[in-house]
Amino acid sequence: MGYKYILRTYLIGWFVASIVWYLIRISTIEVGEYISTERLAFFTTSWLFQGFLYGTLFYFITSYLTQRVKFYQLLGVALLTQLIIALVIVTILFFVVRSFNYEAFPKSFVLFMTSPTVVFGTIYSLIVNALISITMSISLILGQGMLKYIITGKYYEPRKERRIFMFIDLRDSTKIAEKLGHLRFSKLIQDCFYELSIFNKYKGQIYKYVGDEAIITWPTDNSVEAINSLQAFYAFTNILQNKSKYFKSTYNVIPSFKAGIHVGNVTVTEIGKTKREIAYLGDTVNTTARIQGECNRQKSHLLLSEDFKNLQTITSEYTFSKKGSFMLRGKNEPINLYTIN
Repeated sequence: MGYKYILRTYLIGWFVASIVWYLIRISTIEVGEYISTERLAFFTTSWLFQGFLYGTLFYFITSYLTQRVKFYQLLGVALLTQLIIALVIVTILFFVVRSFNYEAFPKSFVLFMTSPTVVFGTIYSLIVNALISITMSISLILGQGMLKYIITGKYYEPRKERRIFMFIDLRDSTKIAEKLGHLRFSKLIQDCFYELSIFNKYKGQIYKYVGDEAIITWPTDNSVEAINSLQAFYAFTNILQNKSKYFKSTYNVIPSFKAGIHVGNVTVTEIGKTKREIAYLGDTVNTTARIQGECNRQKSHLLLSEDFKNLQTITSEYTFSKKGSFMLRGKNEPINLYTIN
């Protein structure tokens, strides 16, 4: 999970939580008193502060303290850390406010910490942070951005979009699976696909995992996405190469992946009832799979369709070699395939 994604989620979550908190309190305060410049300033400050603070904490926890742990362990560490930070802030707040000698302010630290406002506020903070973390986990299971589409019903009715698709597949997967056995092979796939998070950096959306294959997609409303798709693939392969010693010592295998890329129109729609997902349907998806299937026969790690190769931003950044014209399975006409020099 990237920092921007986590921070945006926490800011939105704490904005909603802050509104709920003040709606609860408004029942005991006159409306005329409640809506004032000072209170609005306090609302904005507390919302932004908590969103930035807890979002940043969660990012560092997921990035540096608890990599590749079970979700309940991650949630436990995150909530414990956030609780400790919250108590530290409340403690500092006690000594700062007490220095102003307010008559109604508790003189005892114990009385202050056990006051209903502090106790309820701390519990409320933990509940909000837990809900935000769980929501992010659900979003990751569905795919980044998919939860928003399902909630808003963006694709409840089928829509046509032009998108880039990339199919990546582990080379020599059958031989590797026979060599390692099912359990160790599954661990290898886990390790490899864990590194697919690099595609998020390049705006790629991991659409689906199919065995040792993954499908990634990009929109084409931004010309940069075509460059991003190629850079993402090479960044992914570089990560695997940099971890070659680990893979060699752990599995006695250095994994490498092949990929096919194509661009075209697809129908995007929400499908399913008991398990919902956003599906991309159409010839573009099938053609991309066939292009990736040609990689072994053409002894190439990356094959591109002519439609993708002709995208304006691509032709200005890369040079290509034509592999030939091929009649792919299920196609009525041959398709020109290219590789990058």
